[in-house]
Amino acid sequence: MYLNVWLVIWPTWQVSMGRRMGDAAEATRRGRLASRTNLLFAAPMLFFMGGSAHLSSPVLSEVASGELLSIVALIAALELNGLKGRFGPLESAGGAIASSLSLTLLLILIAEAI
Repeated sequence: MYLNVWLVIWPTWQVSMGRRMGDAAEATRRGRLASRTNLLFAAPMLFFMGGSAHLSSPVLSEVASGELLSIVALIAALELNGLKGRFGPLESAGGAIASSLSLTLLLILIAEAI
């Protein structure tokens, strides 16, 4: 999320505001998609950060390597979509929030599959 802000959103914002040269429409689209991707990752991040200290389930502390690889691959695919892909359900803020909650549930189910 940090790199998304500083390497994608900030430079595209500068282009769309006219501070750098480039296609403003394309920069705005890329920055918007990167912002929505950060919103997509917000709920899972908050859940697992809070859950690591408050949930007594061994799920959060003993994720097997296969499940961890699945989670990393899923996050990488979503990030790649955020960099070069299409909006899909991320078109609206409500869709991004619903997708974020769905992603949280999916990651919990993957972690539970130990």
